[in-house]
Amino acid sequence: DEAIKPAYLKLKKSFRDFYYQIKKLDKKMMYIKVYEPHKTLIPHLHCLLFVSPEHQNQIKKIFYKTVENNNFKRVDFDESLFVDNIRKPQAYIMKYLFKTILAEDDFMVRWLDGWRRKYQIRIIETTQLPMSLEVIVVFIIR
Repeated sequence: DEAIKPAYLKLKKSFRDFYYQIKKLDKKMMYIKVYEPHKTLIPHLHCLLFVSPEHQNQIKKIFYKTVENNNFKRVDFDESLFVDNIRKPQAYIMKYLFKTILAEDDFMVRWLDGWRRKYQIRIIETTQLPMSLEVIVVFIIR
């Protein structure tokens, strides 16, 4: 119980530090991030970064430096995941939205809301993204 809030705060601070560094490189950078409880209830972060291709290598270096500075054990950085299909980023992040916020199981939705409220966790954070109608409809229908 005592590790959940500090873990969230560490993730949040490390992302903020990372964000400020890459925002200097790419003013048009955008992101969507989702905090999700692990089986241990400690939060972990899924994040999509939308960056200019010319800054990709520099951003990757900054990412791994952030990981090293914060002593994170398990991280993934996959810049090739969405190259072949522009719809993959939506599918990737929607998977976590459906799994957490839009879960079919009412108990899971209530439990997640309690977890979020108790530890003051903002589950979804984004920059101002030009959202497509397809994504907005998902939220309206549920």
